Amino acid sequence: MRYLFPIFSLFLIAVGLSASPVSYSGKVSIDGVNFSGPADFRFELRDENGTVHWRNAQNPATSISVPVQNGRYVVLLGGQGMLGLPSQLFVQHPKLWVRVQVDFRDGQGLRLLQPDQPVRSVPHALSANLAKSALSADSVADQGVSARSLDPALKAYLAPLLKPVATGSVANLDRLEGSAVTLSAPSATGENLTYQWKKDGNIFPGATAQDLVFSQLQPSHRGSYEVVVSNDFGSFSQQLAVEVLELGKIKIAGGGDHIAFIDGKGSVWTSGKNGNGQLGTGDQNTRTQLTEVFTGNAVKIKAGSNTTLFLTSDNELYAMGETRLSGIGRKLVPTKILSEEVLD
Repeated sequence: MRYLFPIFSLFLIAVGLSASPVSYSGKVSIDGVNFSGPADFRFELRDENGTVHWRNAQNPATSISVPVQNGRYVVLLGGQGMLGLPSQLFVQHPKLWVRVQVDFRDGQGLRLLQPDQPVRSVPHALSANLAKSALSADSVADQGVSARSLDPALKAYLAPLLKPVATGSVANLDRLEGSAVTLSAPSATGENLTYQWKKDGNIFPGATAQDLVFSQLQPSHRGSYEVVVSNDFGSFSQQLAVEVLELGKIKIAGGGDHIAFIDGKGSVWTSGKNGNGQLGTGDQNTRTQLTEVFTGNAVKIKAGSNTTLFLTSDNELYAMGETRLSGIGRKLVPTKILSEEVLD
């Protein structure tokens, strides 16, 4: 007569809110000798009344081949080609037992390994609690997901999934004094987003909307800005710089189809047509926005149809475009064209 002496251990890993495969290990022997080789197993999860809530296949007669080494085997219930575990299985049935049948392919057919093993491990209890909390979160999904009332373990699991993630970006702005300017936070994924704007590292009072609006830009608004996008699961931030071009300090020149000016700091800005490189942007593409092309100490500026000239405080003359000077020719970036002192 042959006897089976089953020894079982069950552990679950809570890796998600849907029912992930459950790692199950056991040991079998025949007449006290550990079995080795392939065997056919059937697995079921039953409640205390014996009702089957899951089996390894839709057809109760279907088994799965499992290798056994020195009496030991490991399977993933709900994995390895088995029928998946229902997503709410451990929520609706917190107490379940594993029933195992095995055929050693010796002509004796299936043996029932007894007793059924209860699913009561600590990780499983955690998984059930997480799933219950998730159901509570689902019930208020229409109002957005909040972490304030969630179990800390669930919150830690959900954070990588529900924290804000930027899907857009912000860009530096250069605008004239007195302009109406709106700084907009980048688009982002996530629910229940909140915003906090900062200027030069300090919280900007009252700036908690997605947009930060300046109806009339002032020199005091110049600086480095940061917007922090948050919800209960995490946050991210992005930075941009705002440059205010002060009208009272601007010196401007108009060419044939382009403009150029010097701001209050001595930087040169251009916009318009650029067929000869007269904007100094490094190419010959038309610009419809102002572009800073020289950062420094410019003090005077003039523009022709295809050329822009400016003078620095060091009395150095720079040109962009078609200079029409022998040996210099067309310049696509600001280029010093005279080394001797230029007065005007």
